[in-house]
Amino acid sequence: MPLIQAIMEGFFKDKLTWSLLVFLQYREKEYDFMYDRRQEHKLYKKSLEVCLKITFRLENVFLGLKLSIFYYWLRWVGSRARICSGPETAM
Repeated sequence: MPLIQAIMEGFFKDKLTWSLLVFLQYREKEYDFMYDRRQEHKLYKKSLEVCLKITFRLENVFLGLKLSIFYYWLRWVGSRARICSGPETAM
């Protein structure tokens, strides 16, 4: 896992294009390059999976935060509407 963390910091964080070719060019310059196509592809796939999981989790957190804010905003608007309309009278 430390290798994947290093790749996350060195490649996925700094690069705008996450293609396999760009990844292999990045890895070729690293001291721990494996010179085995299958191993490097496997490493790329695993690193990409980890990156996407982190991104998906962050999106879920932000979505939950947005929904919470929207819920409290609706409650606040509802309470303001009741205050402005005055007490309810029965007919």
